[in-house]
Amino acid sequence: MSPGWNVNAAGGFEELDHTADLRYRVWAPDLPGLFIWAGYGLFSLCGVRCASSPPSRFSLHVEAGDLESLLVAFLEELNYACETRQTAPENVSIVMNDCAIEAEIEALPLLSR
Repeated sequence: MSPGWNVNAAGGFEELDHTADLRYRVWAPDLPGLFIWAGYGLFSLCGVRCASSPPSRFSLHVEAGDLESLLVAFLEELNYACETRQTAPENVSIVMNDCAIEAEIEALPLLSR
């Protein structure tokens, strides 16, 4: 099963053609939503499949010097946290303050990656 990432007009992602790498476009009504959908898109393009088990929960704190670096740092930390736990994010909530993020993540166990 895939996590319940329901793409809609208010937020989502789409894969774009690229000759060598993965590329995707992300949209959301606000900046925290943009970061959340960027994370969902990253895992979706990696082809994650999840077990239908109860989610685990964990928190992330990420800081950076500017918003672009914050996005990269958030995606790196989310990927690392999920990789070490063998999970994929199902629900993410973010509180942003300047160039810092406090994130609460519910993640499902991976079947394969």
